[in-house]
Amino acid sequence: MKPRTLEQMQHRSTCYEVGLYVSGKQVKTLTFTARKTNRSLLEAVWQNGSEIKPILTEEELDSDYSVSRFDGVVFHSGRVTVRFTGKTERECATEALRLTNAKL
Repeated sequence: MKPRTLEQMQHRSTCYEVGLYVSGKQVKTLTFTARKTNRSLLEAVWQNGSEIKPILTEEELDSDYSVSRFDGVVFHSGRVTVRFTGKTERECATEALRLTNAKL
C-alpha cells in the first residue's frame, strides 16, 4: 500500500504503518491506521486476510493467534506477525519522495 501524498495529509491526523513480517523481516506494508491499538491490528488482519493467508502454513491456519500492542498479531509458530512498523504515513511518504528524487 502506498501512503497518501504530503498534500493529502496536510490537514489530517497522523496514521501509523502496519506491516506484515515473516521470520522477523518486513515483507509488505498492509495498511495505515489512525490508531495504535490491538483492534487496529486485528482490523488490518481481517481486511488483508487474502494477502496473509498464502504465507501461513496449514498448522498456522488451524491454530490460534495472540494479540499484543507491542508484539502485534502473532500467528501460532511466531514466524508470521502483523505489527506496527514504528513509522508514520508521513515518514513513509517523505522517504518515497526522497527515493524518487534520488533516482532523477
